[in-house]
Amino acid sequence: MDEAADAVPAGGVEEDLGAHHVGLHERAGALDGAVDVRLGGEVHEDVVAGDGGVHGLLVADVGADEAVAGVLAHGVEVGLDARVGELVEDGDLSRGVGAQLGADELGPDEAGTAGDQDAHSPGSLAAPVRAVFGRCSAGHGGGGPGASPRLLSMRGILLAGGTGSRLWPLTRAVSKQLLPVFDKPMIYYPLSTLVMAGIDEVLIVTTAEDQPQFVRLLGDGSQFGLRLEYAVQERPEGIAQAFVLGADFIGDEPVALILGDNIFHGSGLGTRLAQHADPKGGVVFAYPVADPTAYGVVEFDADGRAISIEEKPQRPKSRYAVPGLYFYDNRVVEIARGLRPSARGELEITAVNDAYLRAGELQVTRLDRGTAWLDTGTFVSMVQASEFVRVMEERQGFKIGCIEEACWRRGLIDSARLRTLAEPLLKSGYGRYLLDLLDEEDER
Repeated sequence: MDEAADAVPAGGVEEDLGAHHVGLHERAGALDGAVDVRLGGEVHEDVVAGDGGVHGLLVADVGADEAVAGVLAHGVEVGLDARVGELVEDGDLSRGVGAQLGADELGPDEAGTAGDQDAHSPGSLAAPVRAVFGRCSAGHGGGGPGASPRLLSMRGILLAGGTGSRLWPLTRAVSKQLLPVFDKPMIYYPLSTLVMAGIDEVLIVTTAEDQPQFVRLLGDGSQFGLRLEYAVQERPEGIAQAFVLGADFIGDEPVALILGDNIFHGSGLGTRLAQHADPKGGVVFAYPVADPTAYGVVEFDADGRAISIEEKPQRPKSRYAVPGLYFYDNRVVEIARGLRPSARGELEITAVNDAYLRAGELQVTRLDRGTAWLDTGTFVSMVQASEFVRVMEERQGFKIGCIEEACWRRGLIDSARLRTLAEPLLKSGYGRYLLDLLDEEDER
């Protein structure tokens, strides 16, 4: 394919950070407005193909049907995560491809014509195109100042079941994950970690009796630009049980699992986690602790390679514990289904990790000293976590685990929605913080 300057339309293909190879077939009407191909995309012979992108994130894979005349009539930003889905026939597209609020799987009647636009639509489609799975980043701007790229289709599972017996009698009345950690419910912290990692479809696993309280707090997540679903864990039968319970939700996608009583905080943490959007195997982390006997413990060889993981050993082989945050490819569902209960009667997450380790497909990453990991499963650790959050927020002036801010900065909600979320929370001071974010952004 010859590369030529006149192949670029008047609107231009914006080569922000490495977009290249614009071929002649991209010009004839297909790009009536600018298409922003970010981070290493390739426009080539009727195809916009992701070449691996940056940090493991993929530019949109757009099939031949997307490059015909008039398909991109008004300029659609092709983000980092869109993938080709089902063919969409002619019909009414009221949201546009990649509409920031609710660009899920476009139905068979949502192709639209060049004139079909609404307030959320970055452009419309004149010819049949393929639906976007994942959530295509739309060019209209979601409002967050540094709206980070969305990952492919990785699902998230937040495990908030269990009896919370280490916190009785408190947890006889309320789920542990709904107890306060300083100024927010505990569940806000792990949920915001998933959001910062680029995940916006999350299954929350709870007990049957506690589930209505979680739904009351978070709903379906649409107010945050998320898709939240719920599953019931009838009996606490191990962390790995979450993959069995969530098999239908996970589908064919990779998945991240986070424990509902784990808090992570650190500069650039979300960016580092986002690199594991499409793991080839499993990815877990290692963190030095004073008492590793309470955790799964990683043993390293002389070259720093993980050679074993042991669950709550009496004689630990290292100080490195495995925190409650795990990334896996889709095989984890079958691995979990094939596990036998341990002597504790549980499907152990360590057994899942060991299966990947024996296959040579487990990546163990040591969290750096600038990252804090807090397990809030006891009275003392909850008080310590609350004090940590209080001190950090008061000293630095920003909140930890603020789900509204995380979604806004990801571009999942715009500034108008953030203001709407803030106003009912003004009396507590929490809403004032959210409004201050908007004021600071306006001053820039």
